[in-house]
Amino acid sequence: MLVISEKIRQKIGDPSHGSVTDREVRECFLNRCGRVVCDDREEHRTDPATVWFVAETHVGRLLKIVYVEDEENIYLKTAYPATKTIQDIFDLHGN
Repeated sequence: MLVISEKIRQKIGDPSHGSVTDREVRECFLNRCGRVVCDDREEHRTDPATVWFVAETHVGRLLKIVYVEDEENIYLKTAYPATKTIQDIFDLHGN
């Protein structure tokens, strides 16, 4: 189950953060290619590990989705429009 806290919902919905909706996040999970990138930067390390992917919404908006997952739930940490740099990093991890 995808869990989006109210605090995260407000953050991702803010125009300065890209005005991402719950629906768009869910669409990206449906449209993802299956691979994820583990965020192993020291300041972002979590247990379980923080992972992310880039995927399109149903209307073609490209988003970066960042989350942690346990045995029961997926906890959204953030979501925002994917820049060219983010897309390139994601593509590099696919090869």
